[in-house]
Amino acid sequence: MPNNDMVQINMPGEPTSKRQASELPMGDEEIAKLLTWSVDDVCGWLKKVGLDGYFEEQFRAHEISGDVLPLIELAELKDMNASVVGPRSQLLKKLSKLKRSYVGFKRNRVLWNGLEHRYECALWCVVDFLGSCCCPDPADTYNLTSSHLKLSQKVYPYGKCFRLCCKGNDINSIDLSTVLDVDSMSSSNCCGCGRDTVVIQQKDHAEKSKMFLPVGEGPQVARMVRDAVEENQASEKTKF
Repeated sequence: MPNNDMVQINMPGEPTSKRQASELPMGDEEIAKLLTWSVDDVCGWLKKVGLDGYFEEQFRAHEISGDVLPLIELAELKDMNASVVGPRSQLLKKLSKLKRSYVGFKRNRVLWNGLEHRYECALWCVVDFLGSCCCPDPADTYNLTSSHLKLSQKVYPYGKCFRLCCKGNDINSIDLSTVLDVDSMSSSNCCGCGRDTVVIQQKDHAEKSKMFLPVGEGPQVARMVRDAVEENQASEKTKF
């Protein structure tokens, strides 16, 4: 039997009629829950919106689960012999709104968060601590989603002498669709310390962006970024 909690797509306090609930846009939490739906849950949703009599048999036969539901378009419905034009148009209208929420969810999905490995050697940590009046810069932060890589660092408009009262964040937001290459390299010094550097090359950008990570993490993060870039650019091509 369908899980009633799983097929409920309207948030508490929102309209609860079949028509109103089925046409509401879905938030990220609801989309994440929808992607775990079984075939029974999807058919429970069809019943909720009053379309089970037209599509339940086809959805069960073709095993339409929650992770497939946002991908259904007219061609797929025709392949399933869903030929009644009126209900089919109603379903496509609901699925188009679902797809917009799904695309937004995928674009904003966080794939990885990281912190800068600032110092190649413990000695430099001590030097920076003393040289900054015991107030060293915080580590840069890194945030990778399905559409962007954001590199955030502290900036001081009036110089580091005023670091305690005048500071802000400079965010370099890299659109993954513009990335040409991602590479990683390792460096070490005479005392055996070091760090990895991930280098990102963008279209029409002479200067490369860099992330500094603990030794051993660079290749893994570079591979993660490359996979996100490939998936993003492949999805961009399918739009045309």
